[in-house]
Amino acid sequence: MRPAFKRFVIKFGADPQGSWRRFILGLLIFISGLSGLLLNTQPQSAWLDNLCVLVMLIGFGFAMIGYVGIFASRFNRLL
Repeated sequence: MRPAFKRFVIKFGADPQGSWRRFILGLLIFISGLSGLLLNTQPQSAWLDNLCVLVMLIGFGFAMIGYVGIFASRFNRLL
């Protein structure tokens, strides 16, 4: 196994509880952006739609960082 990949797995897999927290936080942020997008009834509010999509992207980013940490933690057990 390559040493850079092994360091990556060890670094991101060191705190599985923190990764779970990041994943859940990202999921909640994503859901709040999605609910804002679904509950928006004003047809001329493109800025609000863009804001909700931006919130969803930020939540997706947090969730994916947490998911990579969870995956690295599980993969770290195999090393």
